[in-house]
Amino acid sequence: MAPEIIFHHLNLSRSTRIFWVLEELGLDYTVKVHYRTAAGRAPDALKKIISLGSAPVVELDGEVLHESAYIISRLLELQSSSEVETKPSNDSRYWAEFAEGTLMVWMQAGTIIRGSTRGFSGAALAGEEDAKSREALATYAGWVQSAMISPASQTHLDYMDGYLAKHSYFSGTDQPGLGDFMFLFPLFTIIPQAIEQGDAVTETARGKLRIGDNLRNWWKRVEARPALQKALKRQQDEEESGKSRL
Repeated sequence: MAPEIIFHHLNLSRSTRIFWVLEELGLDYTVKVHYRTAAGRAPDALKKIISLGSAPVVELDGEVLHESAYIISRLLELQSSSEVETKPSNDSRYWAEFAEGTLMVWMQAGTIIRGSTRGFSGAALAGEEDAKSREALATYAGWVQSAMISPASQTHLDYMDGYLAKHSYFSGTDQPGLGDFMFLFPLFTIIPQAIEQGDAVTETARGKLRIGDNLRNWWKRVEARPALQKALKRQQDEEESGKSRL
């Protein structure tokens, strides 16, 4: 009997990874969309599913699954496929850990620095007399990004690019696997910009970064996959449909 899968998707989140693996495996699933508040936070409704109130979350035959890598690992166990690596190789497991435990640590730090700077400047430093303080805060945030976050991110991207010089996917095989699914979120925010701009060094949402040819080619392979195209379309349709019911 086919498993019952209820996928709780939060807009502007890591959820796209889950759409992708579900479509690659050809699994049937129901989507429940949750929308961020005006402050950018997850809605309280998610706390009814998991007390953390964060997403993505998948209910698999009534069992609540949380954390992207764990969700993907469990989904890969459900069905064999000739299109993707369903039994993670050591390379897949390594890169899945690297995606969140190394690359995203620095990228998320940049997001927090930028967001908190804007928020604090607008709320706590709203008066004209605080103009110098706002300027100093912006200068500090820019320094942290350029002196610390961007260089660390660049080191990690170069390391990844070196691996892809010898492999088509982060699974180490000719099929995408757990590591590739996990990298979709952080790389989705920078590689398309780099390809569109065509520059060696690209001004991305994560700062100025050099995206190597091997990473660009990986993205082109991933982007061309019918399952990812279906996943992005399903995500868009579900979000638009959900808004119409609000």
